[in-house]
Amino acid sequence: MTEKVVCGRPTDSLFDAAELMLEANVSALLVVGDTQEILGIISEADLIRRADSDAGPGKSWLQCLLESDTSTSRASISSRTRRVGDIMTKEVVTASEDTPLAELVERLQRHRVKRIPIVRNGIPVGIVSRADLVRAVLSRERPAGRRPEA
Repeated sequence: MTEKVVCGRPTDSLFDAAELMLEANVSALLVVGDTQEILGIISEADLIRRADSDAGPGKSWLQCLLESDTSTSRASISSRTRRVGDIMTKEVVTASEDTPLAELVERLQRHRVKRIPIVRNGIPVGIVSRADLVRAVLSRERPAGRRPEA
């Protein structure tokens, strides 16, 4: 589990959310309310995939930012005014600190998610990603004191 949980607010702009993800070197933000309860989650994929009504058919605001025509300025303004709450995933799969490893794997597969927030009394205390699970499995399989070969 990664204990560093990066959070945003539903009122944050998409631009600010993207900037926060880059600064924190994470691929998703938990979206929390005033009492730190999880309201949703937004990922880099959401930012790229979700179509912006100002961007045109099938285009995300990120694609428009990369274009050199006049839609760029419209998309830039939109990315600063559209909010995280507009595109976040509201149904977040969570687990508790004592959820067994096998159950975490099962939830990732069943819900087709890449990360599961770990909560204590409804408040996020960590997040388990697929990479965390790979590390956990490898640490169980690797003989004590043996390091991976480079």
